[in-house]
Amino acid sequence: MIVEEIMKTNVITLTQNHSINDAYKLMLHYKIRHLPIVDENKHLLGIVSDRDIRDALPSILIDSNEQRNVLEKPIKAIMKTNVITGHPLDFVEEVGPIFYEHHISCLPIVKEHTLVGIMRKTELLHTLVELTGAHQPR
Repeated sequence: MIVEEIMKTNVITLTQNHSINDAYKLMLHYKIRHLPIVDENKHLLGIVSDRDIRDALPSILIDSNEQRNVLEKPIKAIMKTNVITGHPLDFVEEVGPIFYEHHISCLPIVKEHTLVGIMRKTELLHTLVELTGAHQPR
């Protein structure tokens, strides 16, 4: 089975000039944990996770004005730029070890430098369970 058969193609993205607050609101609204950051041509520039946002926020003991200042900074200030990616024609069985070795929970899927999808660890796990037949009663 290949990645394009299980990847999500309706990917929520932001540009690097959106604020950290924009990312935070999108993640809450869509109940997602990762946001690919793209340019106007959908070229992948980076990725931001809910953990990146949490780590960027000051302590709850800091006054709300300082927190507001952090949230208004551009997302490029906290995005990861060394992004591990996959290709739509990669085999699912070959992508599994990438998740494991790099301790990632999502993999942006890129074709000709353009973001075309995203695969989460959840889709990978469900697919591997189905491929091995582990979900079938014995």
